[in-house]
Amino acid sequence: MKYVIAWLILIAPASAVQIGDTYDQVVAERGKPKSQASVGANRILNYPDGSVQLRDNAVVVIKLPPAAPAKDKAAPPKTAPAPSPEPEKPVAQTGSPPESASTLEHQRQSAINRVKSIVNQPVKGVRRTDKMRVFTYSPGWFHDGALTPDFNTVDVRKTREQSYDQSEYVASDLNPDLVFVGRELEFNPMTKYFYVDRTVPKKKLTEAEMVEVNRLYRIIGRCDAQLKALEIQ
Repeated sequence: MKYVIAWLILIAPASAVQIGDTYDQVVAERGKPKSQASVGANRILNYPDGSVQLRDNAVVVIKLPPAAPAKDKAAPPKTAPAPSPEPEKPVAQTGSPPESASTLEHQRQSAINRVKSIVNQPVKGVRRTDKMRVFTYSPGWFHDGALTPDFNTVDVRKTREQSYDQSEYVASDLNPDLVFVGRELEFNPMTKYFYVDRTVPKKKLTEAEMVEVNRLYRIIGRCDAQLKALEIQ
């Protein structure tokens, strides 16, 4: 009889993650996730074979292969060795270890600094003369405030405005004697968030520079999400 009991224990399948399980119960069942992200009260745990979504620390969505049902089997002969269960592969083998908060903060700030250096490039101005046809902006170059970009999805190539192109020269009431060539300037509501000196206009970015800003925005968005996930652990 003891051989029959041992055989059935070895072939019984592991219990599956269930709706209502907590984060700790999921980790105990599945191991640490390959990656995870949090938005508000929602938390998504990603595994090599699927994902688990929690809301307020309770499982609400399971996207994993179902556990195989247990099958009754007759006891093997006493002389037959019991099969060894297949060892589970550590989750760490399928992905890199999670980055620390300090590493994520460094990556985020480095990306922000690079964005600022691109969008705040100096623009050459010239002294105004009576022969110039100049359009003067007032009050100043920009309105107060700025929108926070959606760092995960925005494309700054599509949000750029080129109204300055309509004038050969432009100036502002902040310094009306200093003019700029209109076609060399741009305004972009999705980079304004990083304008440092708003007393001067902003250089028209090249295609390569806008692609680089988009890439840096994705880094900022990824770091923001991972830092929020670390806060709730």
